[in-house]
Amino acid sequence: MSIADAREALQSERRALQRQIDLIDEALAVLGRGAGKSSPNGAKKGSGSKRTSRADLSQEEALERYGALALTCPECGRIARAPQGMKAHLRSHSS
Repeated sequence: MSIADAREALQSERRALQRQIDLIDEALAVLGRGAGKSSPNGAKKGSGSKRTSRADLSQEEALERYGALALTCPECGRIARAPQGMKAHLRSHSS
């Protein structure tokens, strides 16, 4: 393999990896929407509390706790804060 061939192979690999990074960045941006929302008084929900209910979780925290597959609607992409919420949402698609 010549140096020119090696350089082209590496540049091709770099382009492929950059496309993957771009897709990951887009997915993170979608998942990040709504994360870190504050309550009206400016404090983050659940701050100072050791236990958090599902209602107090941000979408980002819920995704970490339950996983993206359990919380993302395959039909419309809505992200729930709990698997139970996604189950109820999925019933709305069937009617």
